[in-house]
Amino acid sequence: MALKAPLRWRDSRLNRVPIVHLSDGVGSVALACAQAAAGLLPAAPTVVVGQPTVVDPSRAPEGAAVMWIQLQQVPYAPSGDAAGEIDVGGGTWTAALQTAFTERVVSALEPHVENWPEVRGASAALSPAELERRNPNLVRGDIYAGDCELGQTFFWRPLPSYGAHVTPVRGLYQCGASTFPGPGLNAASGRIVALRILGGDGQLARAAQLLRGLRPARA
Repeated sequence: MALKAPLRWRDSRLNRVPIVHLSDGVGSVALACAQAAAGLLPAAPTVVVGQPTVVDPSRAPEGAAVMWIQLQQVPYAPSGDAAGEIDVGGGTWTAALQTAFTERVVSALEPHVENWPEVRGASAALSPAELERRNPNLVRGDIYAGDCELGQTFFWRPLPSYGAHVTPVRGLYQCGASTFPGPGLNAASGRIVALRILGGDGQLARAAQLLRGLRPARA
């Protein structure tokens, strides 16, 4: 979203923060997750606000700013609205549905930002279905490369047989969000692979081999 001026948060400390999470607390996060898992548009989703011009003012004309918003609690094919306000139709992300939900999301800014919505400019939104259409790797709109539960992390990510960034092809390694340590840690997996290549097989590789040997036997 383009902004006519930087967001002016009521808590001025947030004016210098690149990423802000808006939520009423753990209970609100859990409720929004449950609603999305049930196929409902969350009544109060957790809103992640990115302020890239805080760290790089050159991304916008002088005096202006840009913002992105990310939601982690959105159903792929909505079956209803938890707040009972939005008609989801047949469960397909239409332009009208996307616009209605976007308005709910950005309304979360108003209690926290002094100059909202005055600074609001042009914007574009991508539904989970559109994310998947643009990039088939984002299955059902998931930008985090799959489950992040315990069984899909550490040396078991993305699979027990592919842990520690190795593949069945000697000398071929994998990195990215689908590998340890997972999403949200920029370049960490690439650094691990680079150190592995430079240092050869070490404790990491031996530990991965041991853990792969502990896999449950197939029935």
